[in-house]
Amino acid sequence: MSSSVLTTPSLHHHIHYDKKNKLKSLISLNGIIPPSKTNNLQLELVEPILFLRGIPQESVGCFLRGSFQLLDAGTHVYDFELHIPGDLPETIKADRGRVTYKITARAIRPGLQLNFNVSRNVTIIRTIFDERNAEGIFYTSTWRKMLCYEINVSKKAYLLGESMQVYLKFSPRVQNIRVFGVHLKIIEESTYKSNGQKVTELQSFDVHQFRTDDPDIPIDFDEDGNTYYHISPKIPRCNGPIHYSCKSSGIIISHKLKFTFTVMAPIAGCSRSKKNKFEVEIPITILSCICTDDLPTYNEGEFLTQYNNFGNSQQDQFFMDSPPNYEKSIGIISETT
Repeated sequence: MSSSVLTTPSLHHHIHYDKKNKLKSLISLNGIIPPSKTNNLQLELVEPILFLRGIPQESVGCFLRGSFQLLDAGTHVYDFELHIPGDLPETIKADRGRVTYKITARAIRPGLQLNFNVSRNVTIIRTIFDERNAEGIFYTSTWRKMLCYEINVSKKAYLLGESMQVYLKFSPRVQNIRVFGVHLKIIEESTYKSNGQKVTELQSFDVHQFRTDDPDIPIDFDEDGNTYYHISPKIPRCNGPIHYSCKSSGIIISHKLKFTFTVMAPIAGCSRSKKNKFEVEIPITILSCICTDDLPTYNEGEFLTQYNNFGNSQQDQFFMDSPPNYEKSIGIISETT
């Protein structure tokens, strides 16, 4: 468990107090409280990332309870835990709005002495269970009863700046039909709600395009006449204009993979072919670029342990908050011609 460190260079009476808080997930704290004339209070972390778990209604961060206590000069370490609800929106800085968090600590001193106060920004991020993410996204359909196609995306969610793994399969159902080109975009839809008003914005990002007659494009065939392609389009980096997926009461940002297929299809009753295009949109989740593989996630065993430990309290409901579930944002896959 990570801890905060309080450092005082001289003797003084001190109480540490943390207000009721409903913060969520990961916390990054750093910096020093501005010194006063005679005292210097420093807030540090033993670990680079701090987890807070517990009951929001408690003053969980109040380490020294009761009457004022005398602290000797030196370093004093206090552990604390704070439960963070699973439905709390993650930190987001979008074009027309933002969700930010801070954690505030106060050292209360007796008499007329000034209290020490410090606030640090808190970054809350979400990820997806590895087991669910590994299921990937699979979609299959038939275009005008002439071309059967399959789209297989290896994961449900990708980091900003990460390369996706996409597998395409085309199975002709008539003669003289072939896929001529594939164009892939990421569509970002941002919805902002405030004071009864709603604004929706769309952005489009080109991530991959190729023609099937390009000799540099790897292609596989099988004896049944099926054609296979494997592409690795890269999602724009986190320092670009794209945002990661999020959902809150005021800001919703969602993403779709938009495939545009160009095909040469025969014209009925004629020996000629005609160029056609059809589109397929597949919802996908884009994660923050700091959601690395070693990022701690919700653990069901740990979650149940916390619940059992507080089973007799009146705060059971707070331990039954659902972990983040991006699958709820996966809508109906659409196809247009």
